[in-house]
Amino acid sequence: MNGQTGDQRCHIRDLMPAIALLVLLLGGIAVAFLKPTGKDDQYIVMVAPWRTLNSVISSIQAAEGAIISINASSSLITVYSENKDFPNRLYSAGEWLVFEPLLPGGCYAIQERTTAA
Repeated sequence: MNGQTGDQRCHIRDLMPAIALLVLLLGGIAVAFLKPTGKDDQYIVMVAPWRTLNSVISSIQAAEGAIISINASSSLITVYSENKDFPNRLYSAGEWLVFEPLLPGGCYAIQERTTAA
């Protein structure tokens, strides 16, 4: 026998406030960490794997940006734009994520090919 009465058992509903607070805090930290500030006017763009490189380049140019480098898998692209609304324009064009290049750059700086002349 378990030895616990019905009042002494822990139920998932008892943990819901703590779980909600954890999700809220982690979400806030993620937004604060990844939200681009536009410092140095450079961004890293994460693109969907099914998008062609030509369509991504077109959307970056339409948002008034220039490509600095593209990683080997073409899923992370370092871009430059002086337009302060540039991240919003990229999101409107269907890009997945836009963030600062210095934060996770160490993890993603894998064999880049430069597009600048």
